Amino acid sequence: MQFRPTPIRHGLSVPPPASGASTVLAFSMAKAGSTLLFDILQMLTPHVGLTYFSIEDKLFADNVSPLRRPTSIGNVFAPTGYCYGGFRQFPAFPVPILHSSKLLFLVRDPRDMITSLYFSLLRSHVVPEGASGGARGQLLRARGRLEEIGINRWAVEQSRNYIRMFEGYVAQGFHWRPNVAIYRYEDVIFHKPEWIDDMISWCGWQIDGEVLRQVLASVDVTPEAERPEEHIRQVAPGNHKRYLESATIAAIDQALAEYMSLFGYA
Repeated sequence: MQFRPTPIRHGLSVPPPASGASTVLAFSMAKAGSTLLFDILQMLTPHVGLTYFSIEDKLFADNVSPLRRPTSIGNVFAPTGYCYGGFRQFPAFPVPILHSSKLLFLVRDPRDMITSLYFSLLRSHVVPEGASGGARGQLLRARGRLEEIGINRWAVEQSRNYIRMFEGYVAQGFHWRPNVAIYRYEDVIFHKPEWIDDMISWCGWQIDGEVLRQVLASVDVTPEAERPEEHIRQVAPGNHKRYLESATIAAIDQALAEYMSLFGYA
């Protein structure tokens, strides 16, 4: 007789929709500029009648382990009234409106993502409140291991996780799907006004110029020097060359060759 685990039901408190405007979904990867993307959307969406909501951020704040993701969470998604963000990999739960909504997708050179993630986990990443298990325990264990093995060994190991992230998006056709607008971090980080304008146009939004100026003033941060203890440590592309050995870079290039070529990093 087969064993069937008990499904985990979600208990998320979802804010009400602001209007009947078409829903937009935003996806990225860990340390691809994802926080920047989601911050921009949180500031823009109230002006177009959308409620911003991040399922992943809510689960993290509630100290829910990735291994305990609810199976019924797909019914949270509504085709109108929301901007769903916070996705730093394609979720394990279903997204029923994936084919019918406008999607935004931000990617970055995986070598820079891995380098940035190392410093984030080691020094600046927020640790959720709660018991020692769940998301809190997972992060604290990762931090302890980073201190032991150093960036080069960890970077090679971490490439497997980025293969999985890329695979998740490619499996859903993010590299060809006509309802996906793809942005590369390297192309937009020093051109935020043009990037924001393009996202607004893609989504079909109309937003007052003064609102756009306020949003840009809030997010246009370019540190003059690296800040290891800050979330925005540095923004310049190619930073991995400062920290990764040539053998480490070659190993990552080989492991991620298919995806680096697909998104223009080969």
